Amino acid sequence: MTYDLYLWKRKRATTVTPGLAFLCASENIPCEGLEPVLERAVLAKVAADFGEEPPFEFELVGTHVFFGLPHSETAKLTGWIQDLAAELSLEIYDSQTEKPSAADRKAFKVMQKAQDAAHLGEELQRWQEDAKRGDAVAMNELGNCFAGGEGVRADSTEAFRWYERAAAKGFLPAVINLAECYRTGDGVDPDLAAAARLYEQAYEQDKCLAAFALGEMYRDGEGVPTSIDRAEEYFTVSRANRHPEAYLALKALGRAPED
Repeated sequence: MTYDLYLWKRKRATTVTPGLAFLCASENIPCEGLEPVLERAVLAKVAADFGEEPPFEFELVGTHVFFGLPHSETAKLTGWIQDLAAELSLEIYDSQTEKPSAADRKAFKVMQKAQDAAHLGEELQRWQEDAKRGDAVAMNELGNCFAGGEGVRADSTEAFRWYERAAAKGFLPAVINLAECYRTGDGVDPDLAAAARLYEQAYEQDKCLAAFALGEMYRDGEGVPTSIDRAEEYFTVSRANRHPEAYLALKALGRAPED
């Protein structure tokens, strides 16, 4: 464990506080209210005063500097950092004694939301371009976007269409997503028999999700004849492949092993 201090250089016209800057750095979110730290000056000062092996953890990350100080030397090294901050017009943030305020956290959520939206927009554009070239992974990702309304208007029918295109190329996650659409009627008329066929196709490669879904369908007679023995078989396979609900499903059938 170390005593952690951070140094920041704020833009002149900004409302960014060191607490907000700390939250942004902790989550790797760009903070428009910060200037790049003078890296050469910081490195030169460290090298001049401590040589190649300074007595602290030290990291320069563009807009801030992190120091992890040994507790035994915190008082002495804190004084050195205060001098460095004054020399380079940097602000100090002590993560042990200064907690981000409610206003800091609220502003951070706004920044985080904007960053997530920008990132998703870039990803969405890339997936659209790759999907036009016939990339099954991108097609499935577009299906996920339309299914969840992420970056686009939620549209279960459009999600189904993208899953269908990706599944036609044999992409396993899309086959499972398509099976779920047919099973639930999300974006298409329900077709339990089609769902079962798709899960059986996926089962050749996926002994976890597909196996569990087939266990449920044989247990409940969804698109296949009801068969507790077949359900047990599939639940057992899915449990062996670490499905988190498989044991409880076996237990509910009265078929759980004594382990």
